[in-house]
Amino acid sequence: FGGVVTLVPGTVDNAVHAAQEACASKAGYFLHPFDDMDVIDGQASLGYEIAASDHQFDAVFLPVGGGGLLAGVCKALASQNSQTKVYGVQLQGCDAFAQSVDAGHSVTLDQINSLADGTAVKTAGTLTLRLVLNSPNFGGMIRVTPHELGCALSELDIFTSITAETAAGLSLAGLKKHRHHTKDTA
Repeated sequence: FGGVVTLVPGTVDNAVHAAQEACASKAGYFLHPFDDMDVIDGQASLGYEIAASDHQFDAVFLPVGGGGLLAGVCKALASQNSQTKVYGVQLQGCDAFAQSVDAGHSVTLDQINSLADGTAVKTAGTLTLRLVLNSPNFGGMIRVTPHELGCALSELDIFTSITAETAAGLSLAGLKKHRHHTKDTA
């Protein structure tokens, strides 16, 4: 297809900015990695699978960077009139989306903890934030500590033999924190 891969040091935000500049200079088309309706609709496929499952889920816990997966799953579950609550999980120090939910508008962090690099985003998406805040399925945001994330990754490895990418452990860490603070089942 003639694409060129360019390694951009830093965060997702640095890569997005570099891609926007490259597209502008070459009259290319920029597709945002999370704050784009087509991307969100693609991410929604997970929500449709959850809704179509033979199991009824009280809640699902998703790792969150800029909010694309969270917005897509919320959108899909709402369209299916599902009662499943969707919780976003972020690492403390890398919680731009959670801070944006609290503020009601997109927040940009000066620095981020890049331990969960798959979700290391300094600025929450504006489109994703609007969709999530307006979703009847959004249950809230959960912030976990690096220790809680490490424990979840260890449990995945020990009990399931899954060596997960760091951000993938956020879901289990969020579930564990949620269950510790509520009596809900998930």
